[in-house]
Amino acid sequence: MPLKTVQVSLHPTFLRRVVPLVFAATVGFSAAFVPNVALAHGSAADAPPPPTPKAPPGDGATAESLLKKLEALGPKIQTVIVEPVKQAKKALERAHGARTAGDTTHARLLDALALEWAQTAEMLAQAAASEETATTAQKQAADAATQLERARTLLEETQARKGRAEAELARVEAEAKQAAADAKAAEEARLGGGKKGKDAKDAKGKDTKAKDAKGADAKGGAKPAPKKGSK
Repeated sequence: MPLKTVQVSLHPTFLRRVVPLVFAATVGFSAAFVPNVALAHGSAADAPPPPTPKAPPGDGATAESLLKKLEALGPKIQTVIVEPVKQAKKALERAHGARTAGDTTHARLLDALALEWAQTAEMLAQAAASEETATTAQKQAADAATQLERARTLLEETQARKGRAEAELARVEAEAKQAAADAKAAEEARLGGGKKGKDAKDAKGKDTKAKDAKGADAKGGAKPAPKKGSK
């Protein structure tokens, strides 16, 4: 049996009532369907947030430039500035959202806030670097003082050893001089004693000869002196 085409005229009042209901049902279906798709492909919370586009010239761009410089600092300083850097990035994200929504006023305010956080992070980084430099300088000064004290102690010990060596050398030299003097005196005494003995022996020999001569004269008698003119 052929189908008959039925034409239905929709009244404007009917459209105003039905269209919002259809739209709400469509939105509800999308809201119910999208989370299921997200769960099927992994949690949306686990996915990293998309990178924030660069800010236009102004406070936002200056803040981004400071943050890029701070990223090149060492890990010790990074631990100090982690919170202000986090707040600066968050403010930049909010500023981008405000610009996307057409709210340029709040976008500028959020850019200024991001710049303040970035400058705060920069000041903290400078303070941390200064403190690290001061700590290093203090350690170097302490090491230098320790080395100086060791050198001073070594110098005192060297001077003490030098004094003892000089005293020992003086004692040895004095003993050597005394020994030389004693040896010289002994040699002179030996030489002097030998000469005296020889002189005494010679004198004794002379006395013996004199005595022998006298004895001979006494035994043989006196020999008359020759007369004058006699042959």
